[in-house]
Amino acid sequence: MAGTLDARAKVNAEFGRLLSGAINSIATCEGRTAPIVEQELGQQIGLTVASIQRYKSGRLPPDPRAIRIFAEAGVRRGYLNRRWLAHHVQRMARAGNPAEAEGWLARMQALAAMNALPGDVAEPYHHSLATYHLARGAVDEAEREWRALLAGLAEAPASEAASARLVALKWLATCLRQKGDLTQARQVLSDALSMAGDAAPVRATLSLQLELARVLLEEGHLEATEQLVAECREQVARHAVERHMPDVCFVQGQVLRARGDMAGARRALTEARDGFERIGLRREIDEAR
Repeated sequence: MAGTLDARAKVNAEFGRLLSGAINSIATCEGRTAPIVEQELGQQIGLTVASIQRYKSGRLPPDPRAIRIFAEAGVRRGYLNRRWLAHHVQRMARAGNPAEAEGWLARMQALAAMNALPGDVAEPYHHSLATYHLARGAVDEAEREWRALLAGLAEAPASEAASARLVALKWLATCLRQKGDLTQARQVLSDALSMAGDAAPVRATLSLQLELARVLLEEGHLEATEQLVAECREQVARHAVERHMPDVCFVQGQVLRARGDMAGARRALTEARDGFERIGLRREIDEAR
């Protein structure tokens, strides 16, 4: 639980820094004050200025639409910050809008070409590129970006890059699975889980386990998959990590389908699809149909 709380706190703090920077940037570019910018954004989204101040202090908005509008405003109206661009491209790609992301992607790549990327920008930069390539079905290109990110993280202190490394390994394994290289995908995930240990954030470990369950399922190991899915379901309940319940239901639905329980598979996949729709993950929604 402590790992989950620490990871969530880092995400909240990072969003707060980005939002504060975006609002100040807009105010500077437009010759206005930050409170006026906050008031306008609040009216556009349906938020009070107090709510925006709370998000600036380090809280992630629960509504994905609010995050998208904040990101678009920071990119369109403020300075072209590379972290904002990477964040925005990644969200559009995950939402299943790679075509919409292309214009912003070109800006992000142009900025990246101007000078070397610092470590705190290189990670979201490669992450957003990989997510974009995966959304448009270019698995080889996505794999290349994940490997580039991992190479960069290898130079960073282990304590600082641990969570990012686990995320990158999970997505590298996803690329390998989609290419049909199940043996290598399983090895990457096994190594990552060993690396994670007990101190890793629960969400990171769950992501790795759920991807491993998909690999085991495609290899035909139904009993091992069922056991791993049951463990993941128990962890989701114990740690209240509802974000991963749709993933659990998806793999469970695939297992039930393989077992010939078509009614059970439909129920599980419907639950998975409904969960993915609430989160706004277009690729996962399509998979669960």
